[in-house]
Amino acid sequence: MNSISPHVDFVALVTAVVEQLEGFSAQITDETPAQNMIWLTALHADGRKLCFRYSDGKIHIHGRYGQDAFGRSATPKNMGIVRHEDKGQDAIKVSANRTPEAIAKDIKRRLLPLYSEYFAKVREKVARQRERNTFCNQRLATLAACLGTADVKGADDYTKTAYFNIGVAAHGTLRTCNGQDYILEIWGISHDAMMAIAQVLCAEQAKATAAALAGKLTSSSFPPY
Repeated sequence: MNSISPHVDFVALVTAVVEQLEGFSAQITDETPAQNMIWLTALHADGRKLCFRYSDGKIHIHGRYGQDAFGRSATPKNMGIVRHEDKGQDAIKVSANRTPEAIAKDIKRRLLPLYSEYFAKVREKVARQRERNTFCNQRLATLAACLGTADVKGADDYTKTAYFNIGVAAHGTLRTCNGQDYILEIWGISHDAMMAIAQVLCAEQAKATAAALAGKLTSSSFPPY
């Protein structure tokens, strides 16, 4: 059975615990009366969140991170901070029969240090994602303008796509995930136009090969992850 009775006992206990955690404040974030269950979240001014849930005489507490630049869950594992096969140390469970002071002490000792470290790293990675996403959008918009269009989709998505027309019948799409590598699809262009594109690609490949042989390859200018 996953309920605690009465509700106010759990709310009062967690509220008392959170009062021992500097900078955090508690609020009810989700309640399912039919199952007699409550979730509480402790919020910090710097964005950190601790989620409290009662189950089978235990209070489960875990840190939360929000979303990445593309709306996905920004957990330490998803962001590459913790390997997927490793156990993250941003969650603990404690007995609901302990005093608020004892529970708060456990949180400070067992949870907050690593969770705070993970949170800072996640936030830094998300900031870099946003910077790189802006860079990618700007690059694709520049290319789209050269192709005579402003029809660019996916500004807030991982993959961005520009749709363009060439003349009366020809049209195409240009896709990128990083503003550095592209996928180009064109329908309805003439053989001469395709030959011109092929010659440009061959010339670029020759330059890249020569640079690689000379050991002069340099990193691109886009912001790193």
